Amino acid sequence: LQLVVNDGQASSEAARVSVYVAAGVNPIPSGAGLLVSQAKYYVIDEVVGNTKVNSYSTSCPYMIAADISPNGKLLGVSGWGGEVYEIDPYQPLCIKKYSVPDSASVTYTGLAVDKNGDVYLSDSSRIKHLSSDGALISSHNYSGYVKGVNGFDFSDDGQMYGLSYFDGLELVKVNPDSGSTEFVAKLDIPADQSAHSFYDIDIDDAALS
Repeated sequence: LQLVVNDGQASSEAARVSVYVAAGVNPIPSGAGLLVSQAKYYVIDEVVGNTKVNSYSTSCPYMIAADISPNGKLLGVSGWGGEVYEIDPYQPLCIKKYSVPDSASVTYTGLAVDKNGDVYLSDSSRIKHLSSDGALISSHNYSGYVKGVNGFDFSDDGQMYGLSYFDGLELVKVNPDSGSTEFVAKLDIPADQSAHSFYDIDIDDAALS
């Protein structure tokens, strides 16, 4: 689609602007790895090791946390906007799904999607449970072993694990229905990193990353 535009002045020359309409966000292909780092997506073909790098498109805000939904689409939360997006790193393209309720002055550091498509968000001090269409189901302060969790994810058995850096880097169990936490393990920190360098986590079939 091309538009011809000018500023309304008879002396001005018209300019042509091309508008590209995307069909929508596609699921992440099987066998593809994904790393989101600052302002770029790194899409990695795990079979042959090729890496495709895409900058954020203008429709993508700064994302801090992401997870893959049951339909294979990648969801991300804007760190300082409280908005959840569907992300296609291959185009790249972001489409806003909804705004998160009660997000004034909140920075989100974790996002996880359960097997039903419900979304869980962490702002380090609270865990929010949202339906797949963004309705707020519950909100709880963290309690128990730690009072704050950065990122989290569900394991295959449905248990949620979280990452906390309030006393070094620690792995904790999280009850998503109450916010209560339980110590699991201390995690080693690379010599050139600090505990504050780690936010969201992802759990796959083999390990925690």
